[in-house]
Amino acid sequence: MNLRALLLRLGRAELWLPAGLVLVALLGGRLLQDPRLIALGERDRQAFGRLPEWRARFDALSATCGAGLLTNRLRDYTPAGRWTLVGLGAAGAVLYLAAARQVVGRLAGLALPSLPMILGALGVVLMLATAAMVVADRWSGAVLGAERAAWLGLSAALSLGFSTPPVEGPALRWTLAAVSLVTALGWSVWLVVPLRRAGWRLRGLILSVAAYVLLLVGAAGLMTLFEAPRTISAAVAERGRTARPAPAARFAQCLSAAAAAGGSGIALDALGDRRVTEGTKLTLAGLVTLGGLGGSMAGGIKLTGVLSLILFLTSACVRCDPSGDMSVGRPVVAAAGGLAAVLGLTLVVAVGLLAIESGIGSAYDAPPTVGDALLDAASAVSGAGLTGGLVESLTSERLSSGIQQTVDEYQYGMVWLIAAMLLGRVVPLVVVGRLAGVPSAAPAPRWPVVI
Repeated sequence: MNLRALLLRLGRAELWLPAGLVLVALLGGRLLQDPRLIALGERDRQAFGRLPEWRARFDALSATCGAGLLTNRLRDYTPAGRWTLVGLGAAGAVLYLAAARQVVGRLAGLALPSLPMILGALGVVLMLATAAMVVADRWSGAVLGAERAAWLGLSAALSLGFSTPPVEGPALRWTLAAVSLVTALGWSVWLVVPLRRAGWRLRGLILSVAAYVLLLVGAAGLMTLFEAPRTISAAVAERGRTARPAPAARFAQCLSAAAAAGGSGIALDALGDRRVTEGTKLTLAGLVTLGGLGGSMAGGIKLTGVLSLILFLTSACVRCDPSGDMSVGRPVVAAAGGLAAVLGLTLVVAVGLLAIESGIGSAYDAPPTVGDALLDAASAVSGAGLTGGLVESLTSERLSSGIQQTVDEYQYGMVWLIAAMLLGRVVPLVVVGRLAGVPSAAPAPRWPVVI
């Protein structure tokens, strides 16, 4: 292999993206052990062996991959530590956007915006999100403070999944939901004017945005139904009447939670509580797995990829060429491959989490449900901070040697989740990138951007 061929191969996103993510995470794991970034007592640093080091590396990779699953509590991080997490997430997001832009370029039949233009649009979104969160916090009575509000706004706009649920203030909830919605739309909508001038179909972009909004409304309706109070006696209903939100208020709460989960991967409500139903957890896991639209920083399948499959299957049912065959374009093949990769990886991770928990879990804890496993697996694979409690139970201090056992057991869950976060960020792009080179007689479509 000559030097030019080697450089071309190394320049492919399938190779430099995982290498870049690992390097950023290793650097971040080293930084997050600094006492100036995390306020751990002497007991926490000495009594649990190498657990603090493992947790720092885990949190660094989680931030770099945009997952939002943390083993250290956010309140343990100093302001410098929290901004370091955001910095790692920003570096990972830029790497992901650059890789996705490169892969999309192989599928697109028309010109795409340049990477500097995409990053410029992202910069505008970040500034607007920061300002919106600071204003919303002040409107709510400065619950978070300007620094924490700005940090949360940047985390949401970068789709990092960091949050401290529950978020109670209506202004904060709806601002986070709005920022998450803008994040979910991605550069394929942010840069609609340049794309339209390049010949991309505006109708396709409008259809994808409308479908995403309807999806959020439908998910909120399902969650409202799942969280509806059970039928009880009149006496009990009278005693608890003031504690039950009206259906409209419950729907609004579920709609904001759905928008935040689907776009930024942020949990607005605590989901480890057993009072949250399995249906709600599965609905949120589905939103996280689906992700945003093509061009967004959220992981998952991408709604535009699913729509391309649906449109192709619909066309195959109603229209064929004279030979009776339907030409399959590369974007359709790539979308199908990405769909299979994300769903398969999520299911494997969920089963692995249940298996590990059954081996090292405490007899005093309630066993995790399928909804817990799928929610945590979807967050790790598709990049979100929603958890049913499995991450915490598999990385707990009680699994450190010297507490209840003679050997460390926290590594099993951590290694599994680390692999899930890294593979979830890389594998879909690798699969789509490979399938982008499949020969196809079908013309390249003008819509959609599938990743």
